[in-house]
Amino acid sequence: MKKNILITGFTPFLDHKINPSQEIANLLKDSFSTIVFEVSYEKVTHKLLQLDLESYDAIILLGLSSNRNKISIEKFAYNLIDVAKPDNDNIIKQNEPILVGGRPKISTEFNLGEITKVLEEEWQYSDDPGRYLCNFLFYKVLNRNRNSVFIHLPKNCDSYRLSENIKKLFS
Repeated sequence: MKKNILITGFTPFLDHKINPSQEIANLLKDSFSTIVFEVSYEKVTHKLLQLDLESYDAIILLGLSSNRNKISIEKFAYNLIDVAKPDNDNIIKQNEPILVGGRPKISTEFNLGEITKVLEEEWQYSDDPGRYLCNFLFYKVLNRNRNSVFIHLPKNCDSYRLSENIKKLFS
């Protein structure tokens, strides 16, 4: 039986003209369900309300982290947005919980070892998904489907190669 997998990416933001997560989601749209989110707190929230996240066997969330030089596999999401940079709607959120009364930190239940078996690129585990849109999305998704993982991409990642590695993960 074919697994129901969701792959997500983000549009470009701030001064980044290209977002490799968007490229990868677009490359995978014929193999999996895919969504490219706007870099907007409001639009992410609205789109998530329309999705049956619980119906997916696994969810791979992708996002750009331009200050990292290798792929980062995030282990946790935090109930906090705290960044001085605006989203694409020019909204700045600082020191705000994502979910009032929610757990401070949620860990993924995705089998992270499976990802590392197929990655050909340099990678690392990370305990810090930042406190911007990537963490915002990851926290909201983990509240509804713990078999989800967030992968931060460096700006120089090979989108085609990584998309092929993601295909291997579920073949």
